[in-house]
Amino acid sequence: MYNSIKIKEWLINLSKVYDENKDYLTKLDADIGDADHGINISRGFGFVREALNKDENASISSIFKQTAAMLIKNVGGASGPLYGTFFLNAVSVSSNKEELSLNDIAEIFNKGTNAVSALGKSKAGEKTMLDTLYPAAEAMKNNADNLENFKKEVLISAENGMKSTIDMIATKGRASYLGERSKGHQDAGAASSYMMIKELINIL
Repeated sequence: MYNSIKIKEWLINLSKVYDENKDYLTKLDADIGDADHGINISRGFGFVREALNKDENASISSIFKQTAAMLIKNVGGASGPLYGTFFLNAVSVSSNKEELSLNDIAEIFNKGTNAVSALGKSKAGEKTMLDTLYPAAEAMKNNADNLENFKKEVLISAENGMKSTIDMIATKGRASYLGERSKGHQDAGAASSYMMIKELINIL
């Protein structure tokens, strides 16, 4: 289903999407955060794209390992460690595999989301990227036996999760300092996570 060429295509396409949406993501972050999410995530995935373009014969697990290393090393704020941890957890799931099934993808998102939750000491409902990741991971697990359902349900779940952050009051991160004033704004991390999932679905 997903070979190394597809995984590389996903991440390189994603880097371009983050470039194109850098200002949008930064504006979301400016409303309730540090105003650097779009800049940081675009910069980090620029390094990812550069590394992956140099290594034409990388295995799937190597692609994930390089991605994690580039993000952790080069992205400031919380984004680097959180996204880096997500991809680092994909290494073990993809180890020694030349192709990933939908079940493998579901397991990558399950492990990665739980690792992000542990690192950030946060859970769903706190106005973070987890509000996109958790429902998407659940939809992946529940629809891994049917490609069309997988594509449809994962995207719907991710989008609904992202939009749910608008009405939440932040209890984690910089946005939590605003209390009630954080309500009415979409979380930038939830938006960038949605873009990551959308690009994954696009290459199916």
